[in-house]
Amino acid sequence: MAGKIGKRILLIGPQWNGNWTEPTGCALEELGYQVHRIYYNAAQVRNANSRRSIARVFNIPSISTPHWFRQLIWIWYGLQLGDRLLREASVFRPDLILTLKAEYLLPNTLHVLKQKTEAPVVTWWVDDPVFFQNKYRWLIFPRSVPLYDHVFIYDYSYLQTLRDLGATRVTFLPCAADPTVYHPEALSNTEAKNLTSRISFIGSFYPERGELIESLLDQPGLAVWGPGWEEFLKIKQPQIARKILRGLSLLPREINRIYQASDIVLNSHHAQTKIAGLNTRAFEILASGAFQLMDYVPKMESLLSPGQEVAVYSSPAEAATAVRKYLHDTSARHKIAQAGYERVLSEHTYFHRMQTLLSSL
Repeated sequence: MAGKIGKRILLIGPQWNGNWTEPTGCALEELGYQVHRIYYNAAQVRNANSRRSIARVFNIPSISTPHWFRQLIWIWYGLQLGDRLLREASVFRPDLILTLKAEYLLPNTLHVLKQKTEAPVVTWWVDDPVFFQNKYRWLIFPRSVPLYDHVFIYDYSYLQTLRDLGATRVTFLPCAADPTVYHPEALSNTEAKNLTSRISFIGSFYPERGELIESLLDQPGLAVWGPGWEEFLKIKQPQIARKILRGLSLLPREINRIYQASDIVLNSHHAQTKIAGLNTRAFEILASGAFQLMDYVPKMESLLSPGQEVAVYSSPAEAATAVRKYLHDTSARHKIAQAGYERVLSEHTYFHRMQTLLSSL
C-alpha cells in the first residue's frame, strides 16, 4: 500500500438516521477526492419499508430474533451486496475502497473485489469487531479481517484482537462529529417550549443506562428519548412516566436542538467501550455547544479532558451528585461546554478523521 492514493474512493457504508456514511463521504470530497457511495444495508432498508410480510421477515424485526437466523439473513444480504459491489466497482474503477463496518461483506466478495480493482480495501469499525451486542459472535467479519489491507478501530482494546484475527495493519481511529448537523443554532419559541429540559438523555435503553436514569428520577426536568424506556419508566415512576419519556426516535437535526435546549445532556456508553472508545454522541453533544455529563472511559484523556471539556461520573450515585452540582453552577457549565466545543471543532470532526485515515495509508 505504499505510495499516494488516487482520487477515486468507493465508500461502502450504512444507511441510517444516525449518519456515518454521508459525513465521511463529504469529508473525503472536501479533501479533494471523488467519492462513490454504496449503502450496504440498502436491501434491509427496502424490506423495512415493504408491505410484503416475507420481505419484512428479512428486515430482522427485533433484537430478540434468534442469532443463528440473523446470521443467515446477513449472509443473504452479503450475497446481494457482493453482486452490486462488483458491478459498480468495475464501472467506477476505485483507487481505494473504504468500508464503514459493512458486516455483510463476505470474504469471497472482498477477495474478488481486490483482484478485479487492484485497489486497497480498508475498513473503519465503531463497534466490537468480534461480538454483536457484546454477546453473540460475528460470523462474517472475523473471517474477513485478513483480507483487509488496513483496519481502523474506535477503541484501543481491540487492536490486539484484530491482529490475532490476522489483520496486517491496525490503527486507532475514534468516532467523530459532523458540525454541519451538530452546531449551535437559535431555537424558535415553540422549539424552546417543547424541547427544553433540565436533564436530557437520548438513546436506547440498556440496564446500565436504566441504573443511571433511576438515580435521577427525583430530579425535576428529566427528559428521555429513545426505544425501550417505556416499560422501565412505568415500573420505576408510573405517575410521571409519560412526562419523562418524550419520544422514541429522532432525526439528527432534532437531536441537535434538544441538546441545546438542555441544561445537562447525559451520555452513557455501551459495554463494548473499554479503552478510549468514546461513542459518537460524546463528540456530537459538544459540537452542538451543549454541556455533557458522561460516564468516565479509561484513557479518554487523549480525546477529551474530564472536568475541563466534559463532566464525568463513575457511578449512578456520582452522576446524581454531579447533576445537583452543575444545575446550580451555570458558569461552570458554560465554561466546560465552550472548551469542549472548541476541542471537537479543532480535532474531532470527520474531516480530521479522514485526514488521519488517508495519511495512515
